[in-house]
Amino acid sequence: MSKALRAFVIGLALSGLASGCKRHDAVSQPQPSESASSAAPVETTLGAALGKSAQFSALAEAIRQTGLEGVLGGKASYTLFAPTNAAFDKLGEPGKSLRQPEQRAALAALLREHIVPGMLTAGDLDKALARSGGKPVKLRSMGKGTLTVAREGGATVVTGADGARAALTSDSATARNGSALGIDGVLRKVG
Repeated sequence: MSKALRAFVIGLALSGLASGCKRHDAVSQPQPSESASSAAPVETTLGAALGKSAQFSALAEAIRQTGLEGVLGGKASYTLFAPTNAAFDKLGEPGKSLRQPEQRAALAALLREHIVPGMLTAGDLDKALARSGGKPVKLRSMGKGTLTVAREGGATVVTGADGARAALTSDSATARNGSALGIDGVLRKVG
């Protein structure tokens, strides 16, 4: 895919057009960096990349159980704020209950709150925060909630619509149609 076409597709995804979502003026989307849009393409999809990452095995299984593999395996680009295995472990018994077959709809709703249209890197988030003068940056999730990204000390912290918070970790996965940015918690209160 040419640089120009790739940049156009990323722009569509960020504006919400690629996912069929209407962008709301109150929610700003950081623009991907030139390096993110011109990087050599990775041959795997985001869903497959998660399945190959040991630190995201619980997330990959949850995505498979809910049928979101099709979304993350498609052509549109996404950024997934990806809870690590340790983040899922912190949920304890409520997290285990969420993985039961009768809870698939609730698990899918939780996961959609972790997905935003367009491919962003941790560097893109840092640049957006710098451009905002240190003010939080808001992102619209696939679940129609708002995620708030802010700097707290030396950490980048993401807050879900219900106040659940997680910090970015050094874990990540990149694919041809998106990126997974590791987080140390789940962005929705469970239990």
